[in-house]
Amino acid sequence: LLGTTAEVPTLLGHKKVKVPPGTHSHTKLRLKGVGIPDRSGRNGDQLVRVLVKFPSRLTEDQTELVKKLRETGI
Repeated sequence: LLGTTAEVPTLLGHKKVKVPPGTHSHTKLRLKGVGIPDRSGRNGDQLVRVLVKFPSRLTEDQTELVKKLRETGI
């Protein structure tokens, strides 16, 4: 909902990736130059699929905040 930064394993080590606000689950993000090398030795791109997780339980305060957010039309 708000976006985040995630650390993703690549062939060249871990890379921090910005996940933009509003990104839906199963959206693919492209990491340029960190994928499998081609015949010339240049690294291709790596695709990363975003999986959005939702909490299985909320506290009463969290539930109230979500209800207020819903009332705004989001």
